[in-house]
Amino acid sequence: MTERRPRTERGSVLPIMASVLVVILVSTLGLARLGDAAVRRARVDSVADVVALAAVHDGRGGAERVASAAGGSVLEHRQAPDGSVQVLVGLGALSAAAAAAPLGAELDSGPEPTTGRR
Repeated sequence: MTERRPRTERGSVLPIMASVLVVILVSTLGLARLGDAAVRRARVDSVADVVALAAVHDGRGGAERVASAAGGSVLEHRQAPDGSVQVLVGLGALSAAAAAAPLGAELDSGPEPTTGRR
């Protein structure tokens, strides 16, 4: 008669650990992609802000030079009579809008500044 050994759970840790490692790997790759997308979005927003400021100072030509230096392009440029500017900037597959006004323009239409003294 052959002697039967009792079944043990020996070796069952390996498949469980492999599954856990796969889940961790997939999660890490997903988070890396989300982080990369957030960084690219922040970069295009920053470039749009700088392009809008350049447009206030140097007009459309200045805006296009700054956008080109950043690897992007000015998709749209609007300048109001008061000197304020709105731009739409494209950088790769992303785009962002920004606005800027000449220094002090926002103070002309607002309430008088107070000194904090009575």
